[in-house]
Amino acid sequence: MSRSPNLDLPFIMPSQAQKHITHNEALSRLDDILHITITSQSESLPPAMPIEGEKFVVGLDPEGAWLNQSGKLAIYRDSQWQFEVLRAGWIVWDKALSQAFIFDGVGLSRFESAYVETDKIGINTQADTINRLSVKTDAALFSHDDVTPGSGNVRLAINKQSEDDTGSIIFQNDFSGCAELGVSGSDNFTIKVSEDGQSWKTAIKIDRKTGEVNFPQSPDYPHTPSYALVNYLEGSGRFAGVPEPRSVGVTSFSIPSYINSINGSVFSEGEKFIHDNGTYGGNAANLQPVMDDLITKLRSPNARRFGPEFYSLEITAGTGSSASPVQINGQYHYLTFLTVSAPMFPQYTLNYYIRVISGAAAIGAGQDIYFDGEAKGQDNIAVPNDNEWVQVTQSKPSNVSESLGYHSSFFRIYAVPGTVYHLALPSLMPNLIPLAAGQNLGLIPSANLWL
Repeated sequence: MSRSPNLDLPFIMPSQAQKHITHNEALSRLDDILHITITSQSESLPPAMPIEGEKFVVGLDPEGAWLNQSGKLAIYRDSQWQFEVLRAGWIVWDKALSQAFIFDGVGLSRFESAYVETDKIGINTQADTINRLSVKTDAALFSHDDVTPGSGNVRLAINKQSEDDTGSIIFQNDFSGCAELGVSGSDNFTIKVSEDGQSWKTAIKIDRKTGEVNFPQSPDYPHTPSYALVNYLEGSGRFAGVPEPRSVGVTSFSIPSYINSINGSVFSEGEKFIHDNGTYGGNAANLQPVMDDLITKLRSPNARRFGPEFYSLEITAGTGSSASPVQINGQYHYLTFLTVSAPMFPQYTLNYYIRVISGAAAIGAGQDIYFDGEAKGQDNIAVPNDNEWVQVTQSKPSNVSESLGYHSSFFRIYAVPGTVYHLALPSLMPNLIPLAAGQNLGLIPSANLWL
């Protein structure tokens, strides 16, 4: 054997003369093929003025001195081009791309180190710009680190940007969602299920702050909370006078004393729910459209004909600008009424129904705000102006030791001047009343009705 099997280096033979020639040839080859650094791997025409020792991987359709040498390592040595066939496993550093490549026997591929930053990873499948990490496997394991040696713990973090965003795990069948667990659209933990992958029902909801667990879809879970609900606002929120009539019927509209106009807001009679109404087969007058929409939201069809009568309060926002406004969607909203400043429970729930007829309205910050049972945070928030009724629930959790014993602005609705909205069935309760999506409180009798 006169040459080495891997790098094809010449051996110095025992009887060979001028051994230095063979030795120098071997050194030259080592210089050519060890720690290969190339100028480029895409050129097909040799440079006009190559540098001694400069190397290229010849590109497609080469010309001139590189003719028929595509894919080979071209080395400019001793003022002429020499060529080497790349072998599987050889690593090449491309100066133009600042990237290492490995020859796999067919072509050059990027050589990735143990620690690499990449925008996609596909394991046994193809990743894309949506699913940047894609894995096809029968099982996956996340184990504690016993190499570095680690702490013995292992935690998987799913981080979302804001409360309104979603951080969750979805379980699918043939890529159609069946179940989802996580924090979806709020910071409360939920477990949801879906029959078709499109419509979702919340099976379990855990309040982030209280830890209270709700089962909204369970048969034994009531449509309203199983609390002793008592309304501490006068008149049961019926807007029919004080003392509240001890009857199902009411005869006249009345504005309660716990709210007072500000900024020129005008209070007027809204619409009335009528006992034994003709809309649902009764003998009395039909319900007006806005009230019919509210009773449809509150009750099932067989419970809409009869019931305690009540009015809604129509409020038209004035043009005044007293008190600090709130700015939402580029518009200033001003306070539409003031509440009395009286002793108040350390923690409470305020519930009411609001419908924007025209303009724009907003709920003031400072309490946990829910729209139809869905958490909306504690910041100022616009009321949907889609001409639909919204149940607004505002909870104020507090420790007794931290409570001032009163609240000067527990009930705050702001509006753009000229806005018209209806308010119905306000109730104030000395508890934190949990509501799931779709639950309604409706009319809550006042404390003094039966005293």
